[in-house]
Amino acid sequence: SATPPSAKRARASFYAGATSGLLTTILLQPLDVIKTRMQISHSFSLSIGLTPPKNLPTANASILGTLRAIKHADGVAGLWRGVTPTVIRNTIG
Repeated sequence: SATPPSAKRARASFYAGATSGLLTTILLQPLDVIKTRMQISHSFSLSIGLTPPKNLPTANASILGTLRAIKHADGVAGLWRGVTPTVIRNTIG
């Protein structure tokens, strides 16, 4: 039996959205990791008047400093930490 045109459009739309979610997640994950690390950093906590946790590094308040700290601690692959759940969430959603 032939597939109705509306089902083909729906399938194409789903695949286009899933591909878009996959690609944007893979490309932008490093920025998300840097942002998250900066949000929990010692320096950022101090800059907004919070008492930071004792185990956070103090020298990564800038984007480049945070990038260097991640690269030093986890290697380049550390920039994609947590990518699998994010890909699943953004591909399906």
